[in-house]
Amino acid sequence: MDLRKITKSIILFFFLVLILGCAATDTEKKETKIRITEENIEKICGVQWIVKEMTTDGVTAELTSEPPFVQFETSGKLAGFASVNRFFGSFRIDDTGRIELSPTGATMMAGPEDQMAQEMAFLKTFQKVEGFYLDGIFLRGKFKDNECRLVFYLPVH
Repeated sequence: MDLRKITKSIILFFFLVLILGCAATDTEKKETKIRITEENIEKICGVQWIVKEMTTDGVTAELTSEPPFVQFETSGKLAGFASVNRFFGSFRIDDTGRIELSPTGATMMAGPEDQMAQEMAFLKTFQKVEGFYLDGIFLRGKFKDNECRLVFYLPVH
């Protein structure tokens, strides 16, 4: 066989392996996303989810050194830290993944201006969440529009 044909065949083979390998990787990534529903809520309960990314009304926040966090409990209670103040409330999630958050209560302390602004943005955005899905160590909020984005991460110890 001609050396050129062999070289072309080898290159084609590796190219196909590369393409198929990337396609499998993309499929695997899609399969890791889990919509949180009443049936699997325990997957996100009992741990503190720390905000990694936040966009409110189309404006992406630059997070301060005191990022917000939230912790869900299987009892339907939630609690967290909004950047200056602690907050608490309850939630209900249905079998489709739609979440309803109760009006939350919060402590009423003042803090540095940047942290207070972050807190207001977080609470506003958090109230707009319609559902969540788990994506590896990330918990992503689901919203009606692209104006809001909320991504939490699970610290790995």
